[in-house]
Amino acid sequence: MKPLTKTAILLTLMFLLVTQFSCKQQPSSRNKKSPAPVADVNLPSVDSVFNESVNTGHVAGGVVMMSQNQKTTYWKSFGYSDKEAGRPMTGDAIFRITFMTAPITNTALMILYDEGKFSLDDPVSKYIPEFKDPRVLKLSDELDTNGIPVSYTLEPATSEISIRHLLTQTSGLTYTFYNHPFLSDMYRQAGISNGLDQRQGTVGDMVKKLGKLPLHFNPGEKWHIGLNADVVGYLVEVLSGQSLEVYLDQHVFQPLGMKDTYFYVPDEKWNRIVSLYRPQEDGSLIKYPPSTQDIHGMILTPSFDPRGPKTYFSGGAGLYSTAADYSRFLQMLLNRGELDGTRVLTSETVQLMTTNQLGELVFDMPGLAYGFGFYVQDQPIPVAKASSIGSYSWSGMFNTSFLVDPAMNMCYVVMCQHFPIGQFEVREKVDTQIYRNLLP
Repeated sequence: MKPLTKTAILLTLMFLLVTQFSCKQQPSSRNKKSPAPVADVNLPSVDSVFNESVNTGHVAGGVVMMSQNQKTTYWKSFGYSDKEAGRPMTGDAIFRITFMTAPITNTALMILYDEGKFSLDDPVSKYIPEFKDPRVLKLSDELDTNGIPVSYTLEPATSEISIRHLLTQTSGLTYTFYNHPFLSDMYRQAGISNGLDQRQGTVGDMVKKLGKLPLHFNPGEKWHIGLNADVVGYLVEVLSGQSLEVYLDQHVFQPLGMKDTYFYVPDEKWNRIVSLYRPQEDGSLIKYPPSTQDIHGMILTPSFDPRGPKTYFSGGAGLYSTAADYSRFLQMLLNRGELDGTRVLTSETVQLMTTNQLGELVFDMPGLAYGFGFYVQDQPIPVAKASSIGSYSWSGMFNTSFLVDPAMNMCYVVMCQHFPIGQFEVREKVDTQIYRNLLP
C-alpha cells in the first residue's frame, strides 16, 4: 500500500469544506428490526451515479436515504460493504460518521441549554478550569529556507473561550492534521487525539490537556475547524454528571428511536460495519488494514477492535450510525425539535443552531455561513447547487454527508466509507441529481 500524502489529506479537508450542499415512525427500542428499504421517489440519475461508480471500481458501495413531507421517500443501497468478502451493501449498514458526530454532540449540549444549565457566553473555564487564562501562539516573521517560521512567542489571548465560541468553531482550537508550525507538534507531544483513533482513557483526560495548550488564534477572531465538539462533549459530561455515551443514549438516541448509533458497536452488530477504503493511484480502491496508523500526523484506527477499551467518547468524531438513524435525527431538526410526539429541543433552539451565528465575522464560502454545528445557506449559491436559502448541512471525514432543506421539507443522507475522498466526488453528484430530479 502506498502511503497517503499530506496533500491528499488536505484535499480531503478542503472537499469537506466546499461540497456540503453535499421518516415519521413511532419511537422504537434499540433492537427493533430495520424496515426494508423503500423507493417511492424515482431518482434514476442517483441510481446511475452509484451503479456506474461501483461498476468502475471507484467506490465500493453506499447508501442514500431521503425524507420529504414527513415520509421516507427514497432509500437505496449500492455495491458492497466489504468488496473483498463479497458482502453486499444493505440499507441498515453501519458507517463510521466521524465529524457528523459533532451536530449530535452539540444537540446534547443544547438540551442542557434548554434546561438552563449554562449561558452561551459563559467562559469554558467556569466548567473546565484548565481553559483559564488562554494563550495564543504567535509565529515569528523570520522564515527558514522552506518558508516556515523559525520561532514563536506565546501571548495572552484577548478573551477566554466561551461556549458560544466552541459551538461556532471560533475558539482557536485546531486539529493535529492541519500541521500548523509548532502548534501541531505541541498537540502531538501532549497526546491530543483527533477522535479518529481507538485509545484508553477518557475524552475528559484529553480535554484537560488541550485546555493548557496555546490557541491557534484569539477566540472569536476567525472560523476554523478544530476539537471544539470534543470539548462540548466533555462539557455535557460535566454539566449532566453522566458520560457522553450514556447521556446521548438517554436524551437523543432512545427518544428518537436511533437504535444503531454507538461509540462502540455491539458484537452482535459488528458484521454490519462497512469497511473503509482508500483510492490507489490508478483510481481503484484498497481496504485499510484494521490497525491504528499514523498518516502524516493523523492517527487513525479504521476499525475499532470490539475487544479494546471502550471509555473514550469523542464528541467530534467518534460515532457509528446508519442512514436510517441519522435521518431520524435530521427529521427531528426539520420538525424544529420534535419527532413522533417526543420533543428533544425547543423550536427556538433549533432556529439558533441552524442559522448564521457568526455575526460580522467573514466567512469565505459564497452563500454559506455557520450555525452551531452546521453550514447554513443564507444567500443563493452562485454555482450549480439548487438548495434553498435556509438549508443546512455537514459532512464526515470518511465520505458521509447530509443536507436539510426546510423550504422543501426535505432531508437526505449519503453514506460511503472512503478516505481520502479521491476522484469520485459522490456527495456532490448526489446533491446535484437529487435537486435535478425533484425540482420542476
